Amino acid sequence: MHGRLKQGGLFVFNTQGADYDFGDEDINTLHIFHHPFYKAFHESIYKQLGHEVPKTNSVKAYHEERVRQVLSENGFKFLRLKNTIIERPYNSLIETCLVCTGNMGIFQSEGIEISNEERAKIIERAVEENLEKGLLESKPVAEVGVHFVAQKL
Repeated sequence: MHGRLKQGGLFVFNTQGADYDFGDEDINTLHIFHHPFYKAFHESIYKQLGHEVPKTNSVKAYHEERVRQVLSENGFKFLRLKNTIIERPYNSLIETCLVCTGNMGIFQSEGIEISNEERAKIIERAVEENLEKGLLESKPVAEVGVHFVAQKL
């Protein structure tokens, strides 16, 4: 990016809150990936497939000081950041589970080849069992992220 911008040009980027340390544990665990329904849905699919649930990396890779350091080392001046918390309706969590976790997150990334009909049954069972447990409304659903603005020196 540095070679593409003119001196004084702005570099604007963001990261999702799942891998960012906000310095506040309440916000750190607010991301949709930490929601009890999301986690249980994910586990249910792996168990139905007879696979071990992979360990998730809960290390927060980014924080403000680290981002400032990387920008500085690469010829940018940090200008500002904005934390974003967007509350979502509960049904958006189900949509995220169906698309991101179910279809793309597990079946495609793991290379699991089963019929579309069997895949649909597995996903349906995962949704139903976790709705019955009352996990969907057990915690607010939110997307969190951080937006950064930096300037090329």
